[in-house]
Amino acid sequence: MELLGITHLRYGPPYYKTHLGPDKYDWEFTDITFKRICEHGIIPIVDLCHFGVPDWVGNFQNPDFPELFASYAKAFAERFPYLLYFTPINEIFITATFSALYGWWNERLSGEKSFVTALKHCCKAITLPTNI
Repeated sequence: MELLGITHLRYGPPYYKTHLGPDKYDWEFTDITFKRICEHGIIPIVDLCHFGVPDWVGNFQNPDFPELFASYAKAFAERFPYLLYFTPINEIFITATFSALYGWWNERLSGEKSFVTALKHCCKAITLPTNI
């Protein structure tokens, strides 16, 4: 990667495959991926949630999403303390707009109430303390 001049890489591990249930995680793929990225001297910028949520969470309408996501963020930070740069939830406004206003992504809803709910839950999710 040095030949390409890559020093930083924005990458989102698959949240939907990693967070298997409350306080239950499968880190295998994420461990391998970040090990390889760091072996190449690349500094990751981690997208903790780039697109959608695990099936068991449902969608961004779930009122439990903020707390579930905060627990995932805490577990992630504890497992990967050497990773320092994050985009907790990728482009919250676009995520809420495309998922819950236009109905194109994730929950495929279209309405002001579902948009505001998704926006509210995503904003709360990235502001909850993880106590790390």
